Amino acid sequence: MQSESYCEQNECKAYLFDDQYKIMAKWEKIQQPVLIGDDINNGWKDILLTSDNQTYLIQYTDKTYNEKLSTAPKYTDKAQALEAVGLAIDSEYYQANGTNLELDYNQPIFDCQTCYLFSYEELDNTNSQQHYLAVNVATGSVRKVNHSQNKQ
Repeated sequence: MQSESYCEQNECKAYLFDDQYKIMAKWEKIQQPVLIGDDINNGWKDILLTSDNQTYLIQYTDKTYNEKLSTAPKYTDKAQALEAVGLAIDSEYYQANGTNLELDYNQPIFDCQTCYLFSYEELDNTNSQQHYLAVNVATGSVRKVNHSQNKQ
C-alpha cells in the first residue's frame, strides 16, 4: 500500500490477498522493491521483501506466509546485482551514449527476483533527462523502458 494512509518515512504496510480478497499475510515497514521469487514452496511462490535496507526471503509454510521478517532468512543478491550492472553497461542503449548508471529503487512491485531497474543519462543530452533500463539476469535481456511504466 503506497499512500499516506499506509506509509511513514518511506516505509509502507504490505498486504497479500488471496483470490477471494481475504488477507493471507500482512507486513509493516516494507520498502521497495517487493519481488516475486523464483522458487515455489508448498505450491506458492516465494516473496522477497525489503525492510531496513535488508531483503528477506518469505516462504509459504503451514498454510501461510511468514509475517515476522526478523525470523525470515536474509536474502542477498550481490553477485546477481553485479551481473545486472554488467548487462546494463554492455547494452546497446547504454553503450550508445550513456553515463551515470544507477540502480533505480522505483522498480515495479512484483517484478521478478532476477530483475533490476537502472536509470542513466545521455552524455550529449543537455536537458538531463533520465532514461531507464530493465534488466533480467536470468534471461540476459536488457530493454529500455519509459519512466511512467515504472510506477505502480
